[in-house]
Amino acid sequence: MLARIKAARTDQAALQDNPARGNGLKRLLVKAARHGHAAAHGLHREHWFAGVAGAPQIAILLASVSIVTAVPGLRWAAGAIGGAAIIVGLLIRSGVV
Repeated sequence: MLARIKAARTDQAALQDNPARGNGLKRLLVKAARHGHAAAHGLHREHWFAGVAGAPQIAILLASVSIVTAVPGLRWAAGAIGGAAIIVGLLIRSGVV
């Protein structure tokens, strides 16, 4: 009976932390925290991508309106918004934002 209790306690200690195999509850909790942080960062980047994806549509709309109304300021605004969308998109892609 004592041998079974000792074996169970040894198994419990190995399940808590097993550096030889690189697993165990402590190591799994650290991995889960890392993955949770990566998931939160990915969600944050996804919101930035959604905003940047809408900017070229607004730029296209402004460019179209500038052609119809013959207002050159709208053309410049469309170019500025499109250029800013490209720059921010590249910054997001590179991981700066």
